[in-house]
Parts: sequence; structure tokens; C-alpha cells
Amino acid sequence: MPASPASPSTDRSIAPSIRINVIAVAANSKVAERSRIFVKLGREKKFSAITLKMIIRLKSARNEALSEIRSAIFSLEYFNLKNALGNGIDLNSSKFIIQPRFISFLVQPKWNENISVEVALINNATYDLTLTHTEDRLTDIIPYLPGDERYYASFLYWNKYRDDWLGIGGAWRASPNILLGISWFGMIKSLKYERNIDIEAMPLQDTLIVDGEPMPFYSANFQSTELVRFNDYRMMLKLGMLYTGSRLSIGITLKTPSMYVYADGKRVSRKEKQSNIREESGEDFMRDFLIADSQEKKVITTNFKDPLSIAVGMMLNNHDESSTGFLTLEYFSKVDPYKLISVPVNPNMTTEGIFEKMNNKEWLSFSHASKPVLNIAIGYRKNIAENLVFLCGFMTDINSRKGVDYKSYSDYNRLEALDLNVYHVSTGLRVNIKGHELVTGLNYGFGYEKGRTQFLNLSDPVEFNQEEGKALQGTRQHNMTIMHNSISLYFGANLRFLN
Repeated sequence: MPASPASPSTDRSIAPSIRINVIAVAANSKVAERSRIFVKLGREKKFSAITLKMIIRLKSARNEALSEIRSAIFSLEYFNLKNALGNGIDLNSSKFIIQPRFISFLVQPKWNENISVEVALINNATYDLTLTHTEDRLTDIIPYLPGDERYYASFLYWNKYRDDWLGIGGAWRASPNILLGISWFGMIKSLKYERNIDIEAMPLQDTLIVDGEPMPFYSANFQSTELVRFNDYRMMLKLGMLYTGSRLSIGITLKTPSMYVYADGKRVSRKEKQSNIREESGEDFMRDFLIADSQEKKVITTNFKDPLSIAVGMMLNNHDESSTGFLTLEYFSKVDPYKLISVPVNPNMTTEGIFEKMNNKEWLSFSHASKPVLNIAIGYRKNIAENLVFLCGFMTDINSRKGVDYKSYSDYNRLEALDLNVYHVSTGLRVNIKGHELVTGLNYGFGYEKGRTQFLNLSDPVEFNQEEGKALQGTRQHNMTIMHNSISLYFGANLRFLN
């Protein structure tokens, strides 16, 4: 289902976060262009080469301070999930987002023109998805009661994820054609996640006559709730090297796996409850049960890992530099299955008999993993007037959690996510006004997949689903179709100030 701290990392898992960046690989200023060719590669890959951007700006930062602001003026995202809660029961979500994405400031010391320092504040990922549905109808779901019963089901899914970075780095010109850079990033990954299912089946009379005997009113019930909250503070390093030739430039960046620093705002709770469900024979009721636990703060351990990544980019100018082509490849290594959230076992969360039969007694622990992926971005820049440049690009955003084998962690909880591949096309213009460069454009993102497993089956419910062990639900089918569309208006500026 939707979600993704995600991706966390190429981790689009929890937070499948859809990139709104325009001009996928070609962007403002000749200086920034040469660096950004290594940057635009999907959710958490957007700033893989912030280090390279910094070291390339050495070429134009002579006696200047550069300030850059990039933002999506607005982004409109739309999800359509066909048959998500059963045949003919669809889910839709649309969201309008306004927020800055990137602010930086670069300074070159007067005492050494071969060194520069940059500070950047980056919103690397933002994901906010809410899905709700209520089903209320008459159906004969309890076969041992006469007539139809009222079937009332409510579903809520909410996943809000942010990944914000504060970075500082330096660049050094090792030779006229080779530049080296290093950046440090502090990161805050914030997740708010909820998933609630509440289903009731009840007769419409106060007293029922069954086999000639009166039976008082009762309702059959199934309830499942999950809540996760945390802020995970981490840090990582990025190293970059760039070779610049007369027409061809080639660069490479290495991003280390992130390291845990601190976590706060931690809270996890889960509850599953079943009552008044009859056995298959109909002669008696199944045993009611309640499994519930809630923990917070120091009892909980979080560890939101990011993978190692390597990016390689190339930029090729034509003979008079009136047009430029860009190509970037970025590889993200796998993250083996691990406990994203770890909470000690609470033997008092249910009765002794049920507790002993549980396969995994870590009721509040969640697992996570990601597979290796390769993303690609291509871009094109064309000078169409003295101070006006046309830009366009294409970028893949391949999901790293699809088809992951969780191995020994298969019995642990997982934060549900859409796990959707998204492809981006962008176009825009860059204009130079009195030395300041402004960029504006549009980005369109599209994702589609069919044959996914339904979240629930509320269209064909039975009193107890023997196949999946769930009450008041039908067997989930593999006929859900997911479609994602997004369009974003982008604005960026490079402002130059004399030292």
C-alpha cells in the first residue's frame, strides 16, 4: 500500500517521494549545469553531486558570492488506485503542494581562488498521502442469521514523510582540469504513519429468532490499527571529482551510507481485535481476541538506513557551445533486511494462550530492505538567444523496494508503500538578467502498474476468511491498478554578489 519512509534511501519505500525537479539534468548557469548533470536522479538521489556543483562553481566564482534558490512554486499530484479495496471499490487522492526545495550560499576566500565553501539547506523528499473510504450496505454476511445484515467498514491510510538535509562542503582545484570536493550532510527523516481498518456486521432487529429460539442483538467486529511516529537524525559524506575538457566533461560522486546520530518523537502502537465471529460449522463462536501494545520514547529504537551510491555523469558541448547534451547514471546498492523499528516484546499485550501461538512476538517491530537499482537521466541545453537558453530532460525514478526478499524478517511488520516506478519529463527556460540567472519550467511525472494485490477485499466479504485468517473480509485479488500523475511549476535563481 502507499507509503515510504522510504525510501526511505533509495528508499522510496516509506516515502515514495515523487521528485518535482524540473529540467531533469540541465539547469541554471553554465557552472551549475556542469555539476547538476550528476545530480538529478530521483527521490533521494537528487543531490548526489552537490559536491560537484560546488567544485565547478570555482570556474565562475571569482571575487563573487553566489546564492542559489530553487523551489517548486506548486506541485499537483494525483493517485488513482482501481479495485484497491475490492472489485469496483477505488481509491483516489490529490494534493497541492507549495514549498522551497533548495537554498544555498557559496563563498570563495580572497586568499585562495582555488578553494570554495558552500552551505546548503535541502528538502530532499516530501511525501504526504491520505486515502480514506467508508462502505455501508446491506448484505448477507452472517449465514446463520436470517436476512441481510448491515455491513459497515471504514479504511484510513495516512503517510507523511520528510527528508531534510543541511550540508556544508568545500572544493579544491587540483589542476586546471581536475576539481575535487567533499561535503558533509546532516539529515532529519520524519515519519508520521497511520493505517486503520474497522469493520462491523450487525442485524437490523433488536431480537432475532434462530431455530425457534430468541437471540439478543450482537455485532461481529474486526479492527486493526497501526501508528508510527519518529524523527531520525543521521549524517553522511559525499566525495566528488570532475574532469573538464574543452568539449567533454566527466564527473563521479560517491555517497557513503548514512550513519545514525539520534532519534526523538518516537511512538509506535498496534491493535488487532476480533469479536463475535462464528466458527465455520456455525455451532459456536470463535474465541474473541485482543492484541494491543503501545510504546514511546526510549523504549523504541529506530534506524533509517541509506545505501551506498555511485553516480557518473558526462556533459558534451558542440563546437561553439551553443548546445550541450547531458547523461547521468546513478547506482544504489542494496540494503539487506533489518529492523527499521525495534521494540522489546511485551508479554502482556494479549492473553497467555494467544501470546504463545504468535509466530513473531515482536508486535511493534518493523522491518525494511531495498534492492540495488540503477537510475538514468538525460538532458539537453540549447542557446536560443543571447541571454535565453532552452532546457529539457528525462529522468527515471525506479523503486528499490519492489520484489524485495525479506528472508528471516518476513514475519515482521512492514510500512506499506505504493512501490511505484515513476518517470519524469521536464522542460524550461533560463534567462540571464544583469548577471543573475533565473530558471522556470514544468515537470511531468507518470507512473502506472497493474496486477497488484488489493489492500483489502470489501466487495466480497465473508464472516471469516479461512485463506487469510481475517474476519469480515474477502480474499484479496491481484487486480489492483495504480496510476500516478504529477505536474509541477518550477522556479530557480542564481544570484551573484560582489565580495
